[in-house]
Amino acid sequence: MRWFTPVLFMLVVGSTWSLAVAQDETPPAADSPAAEKSPNADKIRELMIEKRDALNDYYKVVYAKYVAGQVAIVEVYDAESNLMDAKLDLAESDEERLELHKARVKLLKEQEKKLYAYTQSGQIPAGEFLQGKARRLAAEIQLLEEEDRQR
Repeated sequence: MRWFTPVLFMLVVGSTWSLAVAQDETPPAADSPAAEKSPNADKIRELMIEKRDALNDYYKVVYAKYVAGQVAIVEVYDAESNLMDAKLDLAESDEERLELHKARVKLLKEQEKKLYAYTQSGQIPAGEFLQGKARRLAAEIQLLEEEDRQR
């Protein structure tokens, strides 16, 4: 009986270890949330691409109107911001998301400086500058949240 206890112990420990190792190497089951793909995932992605392309075309139209003196610069900035949002929605990797967030913050900082100058010269109302500032702050918050999420 003395040999039985250590042997039983070794069998239990060995089978538990094998089970733990096997669980680490097992891919997620087809019915697990991690492996599930939304039935509409492909269609959603298609629509997101279409949305990004439409916003890109809209940006070009608004920019052309701005150059022709038909719209204010803030409309260009709004179109540009919406396009960046659509690009972020389509980012496929953490690195791509982070780079897009950084580019967005840089763009919005430049816009904010220009809006401030336009406000100071009386070309646009102060509210436009404040909206630009709020948009930049929101983008910086999102960048920091993305950095935290990736850590």
